[in-house]
Amino acid sequence: MSGSPNYEVVRELGRGTYGIVTLCKVVNPSALVASSSASPPPATVAVKRIGRVVTSFSSAGERAAALAKAATAGVSVSALREVKLLRELRLQQLLHAPGAPADRLQGDLLHGSQHVLPLLDCYIPPGTSDVCAVLEVCPSDLQRALSPDNPSPLPSAAVKRVMRDLCAGVAFVHGRGVVHRDLKPDNVLFNEEGIMRLGDFGLARTVAAPNKPMSVEAVTLWYKPPEMLLGEFLYSPAADMWSVGCIFAEMLLRRPFLPAPGPADTDQLTKIFQTFGVPTKDNWPTYDLLPLVARGVKWSGSAPPSPWEAQFEGCGDDALDLLKKIMPLDPQLRLSADECLLHPYFSNEPFMAKRQDLPIPGVKIK
Repeated sequence: MSGSPNYEVVRELGRGTYGIVTLCKVVNPSALVASSSASPPPATVAVKRIGRVVTSFSSAGERAAALAKAATAGVSVSALREVKLLRELRLQQLLHAPGAPADRLQGDLLHGSQHVLPLLDCYIPPGTSDVCAVLEVCPSDLQRALSPDNPSPLPSAAVKRVMRDLCAGVAFVHGRGVVHRDLKPDNVLFNEEGIMRLGDFGLARTVAAPNKPMSVEAVTLWYKPPEMLLGEFLYSPAADMWSVGCIFAEMLLRRPFLPAPGPADTDQLTKIFQTFGVPTKDNWPTYDLLPLVARGVKWSGSAPPSPWEAQFEGCGDDALDLLKKIMPLDPQLRLSADECLLHPYFSNEPFMAKRQDLPIPGVKIK
């Protein structure tokens, strides 16, 4: 059951540790927040039910006891935080939607507002402490497009389009004082019209307060920046940009760029330092102030970085230049998403593919 009379469950789309996503038919379109007065409401939506931990129950009594315990504990703070951020971003999207006053927003942020998965409704099902976020249906993601099983790999023009839209979406999020903290191909979604949407804001946080510490227990390992791996709690949106660089490199290589040889943070650091070289006072002047380094963590070897030109042969000098400027070890030297959008890579040939020409599995643009 959807837990709301406004939506009727069609089928389950997927589930994770803390949530179940179901495809639902819209019974009451007036419950949805429309994109604009001119756009018709969708016939179906994706309902993400966010709880404490999703489990199966062996009996109705066990389920009832679990629900009673959850209700006593109250709504999950992480669920409320995710919905709150989505609502704030949705408000900004509506302010800058087509038909809104033109002076609300300038430049690429206007374009970027459409690249965040819109929150259409939210509710708490009766008798539970779960939060249900009603979202747009996105039938595909970048992970599927990059899969070796995809018969139509992304050509250079398509990579440029996806990278441009990714940077625009990240610029919009960062411009609202939010850091995503889990950017990876799985969370780069595509709706039924082929528009790229940033999804899964479950780990996102606001960074409006200066010197506000945040947990380093975020970001999927292969996309995690070196400052977080070395224990930095006072990181910035530059942490997201490292993840953007990893995604860009993965599109260019058609394989993960920095796959760790093991599951530990030290394994990931080893892979990064093999590729970029070890931190020094020249390439990262403040690295010795990072918590783990200050506590004596060391790494062996001083091998020079791998030659990037050999790894990215045939990718183009402008693409390689952009990648290098997104991914310095020192986060203070990384390009912001806004700065990326001004890079010549996006204006040089081959020109960006049109959205309707993107070979994204599962998306059929009419």
